[in-house]
Amino acid sequence: GCSGLTSVKIPDSVSEIGASAFHGCSGLTSVSIPDSVTKIEDKVFYGCSGLTSVKIPDSVSEIGKNAFYHCTSLKTIAIPDSVAEIGIYAFCGCSGLTSATIPNSVTKIENGTFGCSRLESVAIPNSVTLIGDGAFSYCTELTSVTIPDSVTQIGDNAFSGCFCLTSVAISDSVTEIGKYAFYRCTTLKTITIPDSVTKMGESAFANCSELISIIIHGPISTINDHAFFGCSKLASVTIPSTVKTIGEEAFCDCSGLTSVTIPNSVTEIGISAFHNCSGLTSIVIPNSVTTIYSGAFSHCDKLTSITIPDSVREISERAFSYCSGLTSLVVSPNNRKYDSRDNCNAIVESSSSKLIIGCQNTVVPNSIASIGNSAFCGCTKLTSVTIPNSITAIGDRAFLGCSKLSSVSIPSSVITIGKGAFAGCSEIESAFIPYSVTAISGNIFSHCPKLTRLIVDQDNKKYDSRGDCNAIIETSTNTLISGCKSTFIPNSITRIETGAFFRCSELTHITIPNSIRTIGSSVFSGCTKLATLAVDYNNTTYNSNGQCNAIIEGASNTLIAGCKSTIIPDSVTTIAGWAFSLCSNLTSITIPKYVTSIGRKAFFGCSNLAAITCLAIEPPDCACDTFNGIDKSICKLIVPRESIDRYRDDWMWKDFKHISAIEDMDKEK
Repeated sequence: GCSGLTSVKIPDSVSEIGASAFHGCSGLTSVSIPDSVTKIEDKVFYGCSGLTSVKIPDSVSEIGKNAFYHCTSLKTIAIPDSVAEIGIYAFCGCSGLTSATIPNSVTKIENGTFGCSRLESVAIPNSVTLIGDGAFSYCTELTSVTIPDSVTQIGDNAFSGCFCLTSVAISDSVTEIGKYAFYRCTTLKTITIPDSVTKMGESAFANCSELISIIIHGPISTINDHAFFGCSKLASVTIPSTVKTIGEEAFCDCSGLTSVTIPNSVTEIGISAFHNCSGLTSIVIPNSVTTIYSGAFSHCDKLTSITIPDSVREISERAFSYCSGLTSLVVSPNNRKYDSRDNCNAIVESSSSKLIIGCQNTVVPNSIASIGNSAFCGCTKLTSVTIPNSITAIGDRAFLGCSKLSSVSIPSSVITIGKGAFAGCSEIESAFIPYSVTAISGNIFSHCPKLTRLIVDQDNKKYDSRGDCNAIIETSTNTLISGCKSTFIPNSITRIETGAFFRCSELTHITIPNSIRTIGSSVFSGCTKLATLAVDYNNTTYNSNGQCNAIIEGASNTLIAGCKSTIIPDSVTTIAGWAFSLCSNLTSITIPKYVTSIGRKAFFGCSNLAAITCLAIEPPDCACDTFNGIDKSICKLIVPRESIDRYRDDWMWKDFKHISAIEDMDKEK
């Protein structure tokens, strides 16, 4: 590591330059290698950042691993025909290198060989059979490349991050394209995969955002996971008849895709395979498909009709969720697992009479026994639904996000209602729970801002809404499990369930009575208009010390819930997880000096938080997601002057870009 060495002449008697011989000689600008040298060992010129030129003589047959790694001033390199082997990462990090000549004697371009950000052109000779992992990764100036007929394998990440690569010609000799091979080649417009290719790795062309056309000739059996994820301008794709499986998120976020032909060879359509293909107007599911996994066509909001063929044996939950344009759902009459009885515009599991997928035009038949999990999830154009007296169960998230559903009548046949069954039904104003219901899984009406009346039948033996409190209470345990904007909490309640008021965005005030002994997490998360949060003075477990508009657990001095107008008392030592989560109207907060710990997602989603003043000398311990959703490039962090460096060095506080001293802010005022 002789950093002052500027030049060196190697004598003719030398046959090998030993490993790391000039490692770290950053002042070395030129070197003359004599004809006697046959091998340049590993890391010989590693980190010689001042080296501008080097001539490799015809006598050299091997260039070792990392031989010229991070020679950032090297602009060109000519590798003579005598060289048969170039080691891994030999020229990686040579950020000044603009061109490279590879001789016909080389058979492999090893892993990471040319990770050179300014490399504009490279000629791959016909002798090369393998392009290794990351061989040209993040060569961001490379505009085109021709893969010669000799190459059989393109390795993982071989050309990933080549942002200027507009065209690539893959020869008929290639049999395998590795994982992430062309990942984030963001200017690549077209790709043809020849019929020699039998395997294409996951994410091979993911996030190629300018890719408009793909032609796959190769006899591949699987389009692997994330293969074309995020190819947002992809308008057409030809899937060969050899494909049996379309993998997880294979075409996810291909928003420009308007149509796709799935061949009769396909048996499985993977999780979120076509998720958010928002331009897809039609799809034909062939009679070979047996399994459609969760989210396979979710958020394809321009799809209007779906026909399930005879062959399908499994349709997972949310397979067509948020397909808001769906008006027709038909199952082939010869399907042995599912049906669409009575022209109901729904998919029904025949053996159980469970409606598993519905749409805006669904009419629930009288023979249906239950509505499955996420059955109508994201049916944003559904305005009304009649639930017949045959229904005994409404599944989790059954009507999640049905934002135009203005009313729902739950019949007295229903026994169980799943978690979040009507969450996000933003037009519902009232709900009635009949006497028959014996099982409710948590808050079934979260994110229903217009809900003002929440009533339980007085004959229900499991639940009640005592004192006309506009809430659902589990009678035997005195637990409030679901509330709304007009809820008041009766003094007989001892527990508030986790998420009981989750995303109750119109709730403005609430009082915790003296009877409450347990409050779950995220009870008031997303209550963006909540301004008054009070605890009865006689409560022995919780308090709102000094009208702080927060709930404090007295024994542990833990703030468990806050709101937009909270002033945290000096006595607080811990801020619990989810305490201020999704409080988007919170603009500033002062954390007292005795706080030592802040829990998971405590300030998650506080998107308008502009200033945090933390008086603690030592940065409080935080979780990795405590401040997720806060723009740390804008939000100011104000701390004691003596602690600035501590916060800047702390792993969870250092991401705040504007850290200043309290004293300086006081002067500005």
